[in-house]
Amino acid sequence: MPSQAELLHWATKNSINEATKSEDPTVTKEMEKLDPKWIDIILGKEDSISMKESMESAVDESLPIDVRVSSLDNFEMFVENLDNANDLKILGLWKPLLNLLQSETVKIRMMAAWIIGTCVQNNAKAQNDLVEMNGLETLIIHLKSEKEISVQIKLLRSISSLITSNATCFKLFYSSKGFELISTFLQKIDSEFFLDDSTEDITTVVRNFKKKLIYMLNFLLSTEESKLNVVTALACQKENLFEVVLNLFGRSKYDDVEFVEWGLKFISHMLNLEKNNKLDSVAESRVQLKLNSVLSEVQEKFKDDAVIVDLILKINSDRL
Repeated sequence: MPSQAELLHWATKNSINEATKSEDPTVTKEMEKLDPKWIDIILGKEDSISMKESMESAVDESLPIDVRVSSLDNFEMFVENLDNANDLKILGLWKPLLNLLQSETVKIRMMAAWIIGTCVQNNAKAQNDLVEMNGLETLIIHLKSEKEISVQIKLLRSISSLITSNATCFKLFYSSKGFELISTFLQKIDSEFFLDDSTEDITTVVRNFKKKLIYMLNFLLSTEESKLNVVTALACQKENLFEVVLNLFGRSKYDDVEFVEWGLKFISHMLNLEKNNKLDSVAESRVQLKLNSVLSEVQEKFKDDAVIVDLILKINSDRL
């Protein structure tokens, strides 16, 4: 690439002396050609070119991992722009991006999942483009097979962005046994991760994963459009998610106020739909006893938290 000194030399050589020009208006100079690389520096490359170059580096397995990850960082910054995210289809970049979910490198898979989530968040066109590529099915397949929870969280973010704002994606998620997958993950978290000897880092990651799952369920349960809330509640009932969430309360030791609040909202949504005859009985007597215990313990620990106290009052009201 030319140096700054070379650029200064070009500018000086090709400038027209104003005094000479005023003496003889016919004086002209034939300008030397400027290296195209300097044009890129001065004017900036088109985003589409930079995006392609970043993806080419990201998929090049001959490059060092840190270079590939840096390329994905750059790519992610570009697709934060809605127009750039919408250009992935015409640029043919969806396929290589999805293929990166198969990388042997955890950080590459994690970055690819994160970028997909950025592209489809609140972006109907990108969502539909991804669906055309069978992208949701691909995300679900990788979520099922992925072993690293840090990658699972990013995959879940992408899936959540799709199914909470796109009815077509919700139907695909439902037909792909997505709620069964949620139940499996929550039970896995309950039985395997929250152990006394868990490190602080992994515990934090797992808590975030758990909260993302509960948040997604709450969002769907509160969405009345196309009766998504009722379909979600029926799916939750089928997969025994009411009891699964109750079990999570006991394992969490009530030390995460955000999870307690979202967990109570989930219980409240389910009971409210039952009260309004949208569901059959949400919980049998055995589960009702467990619910009584959870509510009593939560009320004792968070008696000064107005939001949680109000949620418990609403839950008890819906149970009458």
